[in-house]
Amino acid sequence: EIFVPDGPIGLPPLPNGGENMRENARAWFVYNIEKQYDTESFLDKGVEYYRSDESVDYIQNLWNNQGPFDAIFGFSQGAAFAHILLGKKAKGEIDLPNLRFAIFAGGFPAIGISQESSWPQISLPSLHFSGTKDTTVPPCHQEDLFSRFYRPNSHFIYHDGGHIVPQKSKYVNEILDFIRRHRNPAGGS
Repeated sequence: EIFVPDGPIGLPPLPNGGENMRENARAWFVYNIEKQYDTESFLDKGVEYYRSDESVDYIQNLWNNQGPFDAIFGFSQGAAFAHILLGKKAKGEIDLPNLRFAIFAGGFPAIGISQESSWPQISLPSLHFSGTKDTTVPPCHQEDLFSRFYRPNSHFIYHDGGHIVPQKSKYVNEILDFIRRHRNPAGGS
C-alpha cells in the first residue's frame, strides 16, 4: 500500500492569473512569507523555509496515527522536505519508527537559513534520481543532496528526462529492486 500525503500548506493563486494560474497548489514550506505564491526562490542561497515546522508536525502526526511507514519519497520541494525530516530524525528531534529507506527525484538539499548545517551525514539507505535535461532543478542540486548521505547505503541514477519522476521501465525496475531490497533487508518477500 502506498500513502501519498500532499503538503499541508495551501498556496494562494499567482497574481495576474494567466498561464501560471494554479488551483489547489500545496507545499511543504514557502520561500517568501509576504508572497507565499513565490516558487522561484528555492535555489537561492540563504533562502528561508517558512512554515516547514508545520509540515514536520503534520508528518509526525500522520506517522503516529496512520503509520508506521517503510519509506519516504520526495520529489522536487518534497525532496528538500524529506531531507529536513531525515536531518531532524538523525538528530533525535523527531521519531519516524520503522523507516527503512528514502527515494528522491529532482530534488535539492535543505540548506535554508534555519536548517541545520550540522546535520550528520544520513546513513539511511537512499536512492536518488536526476534528469540530465532537468532545467528546473539541475542535476548539480540533486548531487548536492546525494552528497549528504552515507555512500555504501546510497545510490544515484541519472535518467534522460527533465524534472520528472522517471517512468521508463529501466528506471521503474531499479526503483522496485531498491524497494524490495530495503523493505525486507533480511531477504524476506
